[in-house]
Amino acid sequence: MSTHAHAPHAKVLGLVLLTSLVLTGCSPLQPSGRSSQADHAAASVAQFLASRPASRTAVLKLAAADGNDNSGYNFDGYANGQLVFTVPVGWTVEGVLTNSGMMPHSAIIISQQAQQTYDVSTPVFPGAETPDPSQGAGMGQAQHFSFVAAKPGVYVIACGISGHDADGMWDTLVVSAAAKAPGVTRP
Repeated sequence: MSTHAHAPHAKVLGLVLLTSLVLTGCSPLQPSGRSSQADHAAASVAQFLASRPASRTAVLKLAAADGNDNSGYNFDGYANGQLVFTVPVGWTVEGVLTNSGMMPHSAIIISQQAQQTYDVSTPVFPGAETPDPSQGAGMGQAQHFSFVAAKPGVYVIACGISGHDADGMWDTLVVSAAAKAPGVTRP
């Protein structure tokens, strides 16, 4: 179990501000194809997310323990909600979790309220969790999950292993009625 201090009010404020931007039409990082900088942005987005507009499907690419940032408690090198995935409401989300770490990791989409109390036991959408998230995938393993992002809101992509969420191993998922396509925002 983690002994880290928790600042739920700061997290909630940040997520509320992010939600305001998304719901008012400010779009997350989207490649434009206009310059080499835009090409770099497109490559960066492709590292985390793939989009299949014809089938209204977003594929989240989650790399658990990707480097030593946050002592390895991260997804794609980001922790504490810094990496934000946005998907349009009603789209299917397919998740692929690969574990690069020595210890097991998993992914489960939970509510902000559940995250504030470190309750990583119940996914917010049916199917929004890797198999047996409390046990996770071992080093070098990949796990898949799929769900429909049926309700707009701001959610948490957390590791379901006891204490990992509390140690900052979580990203943010925004399900937006205003978004026209999936996107990624990062610091």
